[in-house]
Amino acid sequence: MIFYSFGEQLMPIFLGMRQFSTQKHVFITSSSKNAKALKRFFEERKETNEYFQINTDYLHSYRSECF
Repeated sequence: MIFYSFGEQLMPIFLGMRQFSTQKHVFITSSSKNAKALKRFFEERKETNEYFQINTDYLHSYRSECF
């Protein structure tokens, strides 16, 4: 399992997912940068690259009040 901190730049997440093989990728997001924005970014990559094989069906946001 690999954890990513979802900030302003999405390309490091994209490159990390391409480079490191794992069963699960976990994204730590904020209310302004959530799963919808990440899913939209990956869907755009799919449109421009036929070899992009990331399944975005399981991208969900869960709200946590731990911080």
